[in-house]
Amino acid sequence: VGLANQTTMYKKETRAIGQLFQTTLMKKHGPNKANEHYMEFDTICDATQERQDAVSELVENAKELDLEFILVVGGWDSSNTAHLLE
Repeated sequence: VGLANQTTMYKKETRAIGQLFQTTLMKKHGPNKANEHYMEFDTICDATQERQDAVSELVENAKELDLEFILVVGGWDSSNTAHLLE
């Protein structure tokens, strides 16, 4: 089984999915042979992840920053924009 994610997904979401695969394959094949049956590829764009992390940080610190709203500008059908809105 190989896992290659869409580049605009959150790394933490992709990692959680990968851990489910790893756990399942460890149960089936044993911990020593799991890597023979599973491979993970990190294809997430670092720039996208940095933007997502920056917006998450703004949201987490909104009260301290006296931030009332965040305007996300992007394409209406853009996956990157949709993730920033999340």
